[in-house]
Amino acid sequence: FLYSVLGSGIVQLNMFISMIFASLVGQGSISHIYYADRLIDLPFALVAVAMSITLLPYLSKNILDENKNVEAFNQTLIFCFIFSLPCTFGIFFLSNEIVQVLFGRGEFLKSDVSITSNILVVYSFSLPAYMIARICNQVFFSYERVDIPVKASIPTFILNLILCFTFYKPYGVIGLAFSGAISIWMNVLIQLIYLKLKD
Repeated sequence: FLYSVLGSGIVQLNMFISMIFASLVGQGSISHIYYADRLIDLPFALVAVAMSITLLPYLSKNILDENKNVEAFNQTLIFCFIFSLPCTFGIFFLSNEIVQVLFGRGEFLKSDVSITSNILVVYSFSLPAYMIARICNQVFFSYERVDIPVKASIPTFILNLILCFTFYKPYGVIGLAFSGAISIWMNVLIQLIYLKLKD
């Protein structure tokens, strides 16, 4: 329970840090990040959450059969890439159209559409990482090692803080998006290293 609380807290802290720096960038920056984040959450929820919910009971059931669990993990990663890569390219090429259709009216000006779509482009490259991180989490949960995702999230939070501080002045809100994308890929790398060491 404690590790779950800590893990969720660090995730919220990452978002809180991004919002703080966004408030220093300029008017509307918090909204731009928020809308882009909501859009990238849709494919994540449809694909990664569904796969991870299916994976966890299977891994727990076959906890003593290492070969079955390794095969299930590898197949889940393959399915993750099968779904995430088209989503990534689709969002990359259609980000402006997606934002325009959903938000481009009223007080949401063309400049807002442009900024939000640029953030969404950056976030699209982090989508596979978010999905892989979610799947890795389920592996550790099935082995009752809930501490490892938390340990992996601590350096991720520190890196995100450093990158936000470094990028927000020269690159504005796009720099904050890059900070989040780089940080989540680092989180995936750390979790994969833990998995490799476990083998």
